[in-house]
Amino acid sequence: MKLPATRKEALKLGIKFYKTNKPCKHGHNSKRYTSSKGCYECVKATWDESNQRKKDRYDKNWVQELLKRKNYVLKATYNMNFMDYRNIVASQNYKCPLCLKNETFMEDYQLRNKAKGYLGDLVVDHCHKSGKVRGALCQDCNRALGGFKDDINILSRAIEYLEERG
Repeated sequence: MKLPATRKEALKLGIKFYKTNKPCKHGHNSKRYTSSKGCYECVKATWDESNQRKKDRYDKNWVQELLKRKNYVLKATYNMNFMDYRNIVASQNYKCPLCLKNETFMEDYQLRNKAKGYLGDLVVDHCHKSGKVRGALCQDCNRALGGFKDDINILSRAIEYLEERG
């Protein structure tokens, strides 16, 4: 597909790129983004440089990077930090309280062919109505509760069903 020669044409057609056949200030004669007028090669070089810095940071101290990310997600989602999460997991003896599966943590995860560990496989369980954190569950149990919409009546009927037909 031939790209439009102007940004105005590209906007009118709803196309992501246009090509002026004029070099950018760095000498690249490549397509440009309609949204920002940025040269594709310059933007790509910035991404590559940024990704390399992130990779170097991760290689240098991967635990710190994982902690930083986990803290960010926990704070944004549940208004708690990693230590609060680990205290919840510790209070449950490092097990899912429903299925009693042991938590896989850090170096244990290397057994699953990962080069580096990670920060636990139990996920935060919370009430969708109040937002209150209830504990930490394994992925399967957390999904199951979510599938039952945290409704005790549905769970009771599921128990009866399994008792009758199980």
